Amino acid sequence: AITAGVVVLVTTRATAETFAARYSSPGRLAVFYDFDWFDMDEGVHTFDTKRYNAAGKSREPLLLHMIRRGYAVFHTDADVTFVKPVRYFPDMDQCDVAFAIDEEHGSGVREDFDFSFSPPTMFNCGTWFAISNARTERFMEEWIRANDSREFQDRNDQVAMQEVLKATTYMGDATPVEIRDRHHWAAQHLRSASLPTFTGDTELRVCTLNAIRYPSGW
Repeated sequence: AITAGVVVLVTTRATAETFAARYSSPGRLAVFYDFDWFDMDEGVHTFDTKRYNAAGKSREPLLLHMIRRGYAVFHTDADVTFVKPVRYFPDMDQCDVAFAIDEEHGSGVREDFDFSFSPPTMFNCGTWFAISNARTERFMEEWIRANDSREFQDRNDQVAMQEVLKATTYMGDATPVEIRDRHHWAAQHLRSASLPTFTGDTELRVCTLNAIRYPSGW
C-alpha cells in the first residue's frame, strides 16, 4: 500500500497507465515518469544531443501532472547547490512562475542582475518555481506542445520554452516570501485555480529568480 504524501515512481511507458489507474487518488500524489530510461545510450549525458533533449523534455509532463493535482513546484537540476536553507518562495501575488536567469550569470557583477523592468536574455528552466492555477497549467500544456513541434523537436526544452514565454507578462525580480504556513498556500491555490488563461490582464505572470538577490542563493 502507498501511504506517503508524495510518491514518485519511475517506470516505463508500458506500465505507467496500469500503475496510474491503481494508485492515483485524491489526497495523495502518484507521479509516473512516462519515459523509457532503460533504452538510453551514452548520448543522454551530452548536452544538446537528441537523447539529451528527449530526456530533458520528459520532465514537463511530470511537472504538469503535479500542477494539475494542486501542488506548487520548485524544480532544480541535480547540480544546483543552495548556499542557505530554502525558506522562501516567490510571492504568488506577484507571479505565477519564476525562472533563474541564464546568459547574464557569467559576469558576477551585481548591476548585471537588475531585471526590475526588463527580462533576461534567456530564462533558465534548470531552476524555477510555479504555483498551481489555470494559467500555469495552460503554460505547461503550451510548453509541451512546443517541445513536440516541428520547429523545436530537435532543440532542448529551454529553447522551446522561450517561445512560449513571449506571450506572457514580465513582472520583474520575484519578491521572496518566507514559507510559514502551508495552509496559507493551499488557500491561495483555491482562490486562483479558476482564473482564465492567457487573455488580457490574466496572462501568465513571469518573474526572475535572481541568484544574487534571492535569500537562498545558488
